[in-house]
Amino acid sequence: MTGERWLIRLGEYMVGCACRRLPASARDERFREWTAELPAIMGDSGVRFSWHRAARMLRFAAGIAWGTALTRADKARRLVAIGGIVFGLGAVAYDIRAIVLDTGDRANYLMASVQLVLTVVQVVLYKYAFRPGGNARVRARRH
Repeated sequence: MTGERWLIRLGEYMVGCACRRLPASARDERFREWTAELPAIMGDSGVRFSWHRAARMLRFAAGIAWGTALTRADKARRLVAIGGIVFGLGAVAYDIRAIVLDTGDRANYLMASVQLVLTVVQVVLYKYAFRPGGNARVRARRH
């Protein structure tokens, strides 16, 4: 799988997570509409650098997730969680840039791998905490 396809799948995953929070009547249509934009953004010939197109595509997917997060009661927690994920993705991109500029420094590889693991943990926690229908265990403990 090429890097571009992997990034598009990551964007589709982010949009899919966001669409699960929409009403069932609009969910499928919005998912198809928003995921159709991802390859178009990645293939935009007007943007010179591929990493810039990838950043624009991930920013679009994060914007979708942010917009759907604002439709729920737990806006602040969701916004902080999405911000942490976007920040983590930015830190991974920065670490990869450092690796490309200085391939001999092993600390860059360590920082990139640690940041990638932390970002994946954030995504998993986000998915667990904000899954559709809420967290039944947490609701049961509160009552």
